[in-house]
Amino acid sequence: MPWTPKQRALFHEIEENPNAAERHGMSQAEGGKLAREADRLKKEGREKHAGFVDLTPVFGKPSAP
Repeated sequence: MPWTPKQRALFHEIEENPNAAERHGMSQAEGGKLAREADRLKKEGREKHAGFVDLTPVFGKPSAP
């Protein structure tokens, strides 16, 4: 699943900070796993941009005017 930059930052915080992990109901190991996945997706250029929803699968490609 593509993650946003804010989610990636949160996963890194959870991985490094036990209080943050507890606040968000996630283990540090789980946060680390998600942080590595998010880093890999960013490196591959597949990080999700916040606020963008690709509706192409629903509506198809736009037709030329």
